[in-house]
Parts: sequence; structure tokens; C-alpha cells
Amino acid sequence: MAVQHRKIQVDQLVVGMYVSQLDRPWVETPFPLQGFSVRELGDIDRLKRYCQYVYVDVVRSNFSGMTAKNAPSAQSTVPSVTAAVYSPRYRPLATELQEITPLFADYIRRMQVLEPQLRRGDPLVLQSIRQITTTMVDSILRNPNALVWLAHGWKQEKNAFVHALRSAVWALVFGRHLGLSHSALHILAQAMLLMDTGKGALPAALQVRTPQNVAEQALFQKHVDYGVAMLSHCQTLDPMIIQVVAQHHERYDGSGYPQRLSGKAILPMAKIAGIVDCYEQMYFPEEQEDACSSSQVINRLCALRNHAFQSSLVDEFVQAIGLYPSGALVQLTSRQVGVVLEPNPGQRFRPKVAILRTATGERCEAAFLLDLSKVLHDEQGQPLKIHAGLRTGAIALPPRVDLPGLLHGAENNNSYWQEMAS
Repeated sequence: MAVQHRKIQVDQLVVGMYVSQLDRPWVETPFPLQGFSVRELGDIDRLKRYCQYVYVDVVRSNFSGMTAKNAPSAQSTVPSVTAAVYSPRYRPLATELQEITPLFADYIRRMQVLEPQLRRGDPLVLQSIRQITTTMVDSILRNPNALVWLAHGWKQEKNAFVHALRSAVWALVFGRHLGLSHSALHILAQAMLLMDTGKGALPAALQVRTPQNVAEQALFQKHVDYGVAMLSHCQTLDPMIIQVVAQHHERYDGSGYPQRLSGKAILPMAKIAGIVDCYEQMYFPEEQEDACSSSQVINRLCALRNHAFQSSLVDEFVQAIGLYPSGALVQLTSRQVGVVLEPNPGQRFRPKVAILRTATGERCEAAFLLDLSKVLHDEQGQPLKIHAGLRTGAIALPPRVDLPGLLHGAENNNSYWQEMAS
């Protein structure tokens, strides 16, 4: 029997009821993501500051006035926030890529020049950050796969801004999945772009390599405080951005820094930022030999559930990003190698794949598109699916890939595919 939920106004709550869902995403409030029991009148007063109504879990409530008998029907169970808010804004991937690809090429060039000012929290640079954030949020809401594809193409860039930009992409995809409001997505993206501002105050050597000993690690960790101090002088910044920057290295089990916060003491958005930053560091490490496949990174991240990161948030992140996001390299059971173009909704393990290498490892003279949701068997009649993910950089792709051309039906455009396979 499905768990039943009852929608009620916050001022109708009583002690003993179990709040299972809010009228807004959990991460925009200080309440625990998994729900909670109302234990005192103060809990109700705090809810009133954020919500007009909530959903109460009938089964888990310890209140005699509410029973499964008078609970609402299945039609009134908790709705999907993400589907309700974002589905109408969807834009095809090819169309989205044609619009944003030149914009982000320009952003990266511009921020490479302005990076020293960014490290100092220069107000003029913050205007550029807001412009980039607006473009990113709008694109993610229309189609999250476009920026994910571009983010994989930025792996050849080694500057700190590109790391922050990719992190903002993962964070926005995650936030979109959670159903964050438009304003919350802006705050989250800006926090990710500014999270390492304080590294500019570190010794030059620590800005380009990882700490080598305990003393260097202690000094390196001070970049969080340095960043908070710099950003605190920017009166136009939302205070929540600074708080996320301050806590993005805190960990669920208290093993993080600088304050060694744990559990509920860490802001929900900072928990998101921590997961995202960890994923980015593992997926695009400083040294190529440390690189992993997208699926391996997800497995490593899952091993940190209930330790470094809250398990429920890790689970949602995995759902949002998937094992094989756009741009991930994969090997099929046929031994062919390709790159994921875009996931198929409802069939995340059977995405659209551009085949770049034959079963014998040779480059395809004219690479081609395989939609694994439609092509279920290989040429020998054997089941065809993804066998394994490949680490980033396992196959060198050209710096600019005309993905929109393929998605508009350029499967037979040999010149395009020869560029992809070269």
C-alpha cells in the first residue's frame, strides 16, 4: 500500500504530525530533507516563516486525529516539483547548443583575462559572473544536457575558472532535478563560480598544485576564510552565496573544514556544493592518470554516503547526473567505443551514442549515431548495450564538435563524422 499524504495549512499542524513534503524545495529551507516530526509548537512557528502549506505522512504521524481512513486518495499524493516547474520550458538539444556554444566560448576567453580580478572579488568581475549565471540558469532550465556536453569539452582547459564553471553546471543540473526555484538556482550557480575566490590569497605554489604535507594542507584550507573575507566586502552579493562558499568544504560527518560542521548544521545548498565539488575533482582531476569514467566517479561518490555526504542527497545527485551523461565516453558490448550524445528519458542506460571506434579499435572513417533505445542488438544479433564507461581523455576528441549538426539529422554527413573520429 502506497504511503498516503495529506495536504494541510501550516497553521493547522499539531504536535505529532510527520511533515513529509513542503510547498517548496527542502534545500531552500533549514529543515532536514528526509522530513521530520513536529515535536513542539516552535517547529510550527518555524515552518510558518517558509511555507503556507505542507504534506503530512499519515502513516508516520503520531496523532489520533489523522488516520489512513480520512486521508486523501492517491491523486493528492505529493506532486513532482521538477516536472511541474520545468517541463514546459524544454528545448531540443541541437537548438540549445547552437545558441549557447559561442556564448560560453566567449565567457571562457573573457574570464581567463579577468581571473586575477575574480580572485580578488572585484565588483566589476562580479557583474560578468551574474551575466554568465543568468545564461547558465536559462539554458539548464531549457535543456540540461547542452551545458553538460559543453562541460566535457572544457576538459582541455586547466584554469581555475573552468573548474568552477563545470562545477556550476553540475550544481544547476542537480538543482533543476531537485526543483529549486529560479532565484535559488542563481544563488547556487554564483556560489559555485565564486567558491575558490580565496585561493588567490594563497602562496603561488599552492594555487597550482595540491598540498604536499600537513602544514601545506592547513595553509591551503585557509582559502575558504580568505574567500569569505573578500566576498563579504561585496555589498551586492546575496548573503546566502557567501554562506555556501563558507561551508562548501564542510562534510556530513564533521570531517570537513574550516568549522568542522556536521549534519543539519550545514546549509542544504552547501551540502549540494560539497557533493558537486567532489564530483568535479574526481571526474576532471589535475593529473590525467587519476581520471575515472563517469560511472566510476559515481561509484566512488556513493561510497561516501552517510560519511562525507548525506545519503539522500547523493542518491538524488546520481539520479540527476546519471552514470552516462552527455559527453561521457563508453564502450559497448560490441566492443565499439563512442561518446554519449544525450540520454533517453526513461532509459538512462540506453542513451544516444556517437560511435568513434570500431570493435577492433580502429577509427571509424564515417562515424555514426546509435540510439540504444531503438537498436537493441549488434550485427551478430547479440544484445547491444553499454558495457563500461571509459575515463575522461581515453580518446582524444577535437576541441570543437558540431553536435547540433548530428542532432539535426547529419548522420550521413561524412565530413562531420570524419572530424568526430579524427
